[in-house]
Amino acid sequence: MNRSQFHDHDVTPFHRLEIFQMQLLVRLTPHLPDSLPVDERDALFSAERERGLALQAEGKIVRMWRVLGTPAGISLWDVDSLEEFQASLSSLPAWKYCDVEVTPVIQHPLEAAFQKGEQA
Repeated sequence: MNRSQFHDHDVTPFHRLEIFQMQLLVRLTPHLPDSLPVDERDALFSAERERGLALQAEGKIVRMWRVLGTPAGISLWDVDSLEEFQASLSSLPAWKYCDVEVTPVIQHPLEAAFQKGEQA
């Protein structure tokens, strides 16, 4: 099926989406410098854990996963604006040592239909 075969109801144009909160899928891949002393690294991990738990308690980080075989983590963020996201992300002590990939996401229409109780 090529793109011209899609009907208007199959693909919602971005300008017609109703987004009340912004959800972002974020992949953080840390690259700590080898020159970082062990005691500073331990303090960084401790502070990162504390801040990460606080962001979860605030509801900004909704879910977190570890990418197997890598130091990378993937998280689902629920924020009201990009400014709020940037402020929250930059509050993580280790973020300055991370490659950051951000993908904005919205609920898939099939999931919404399922949650409303629609059946096949």
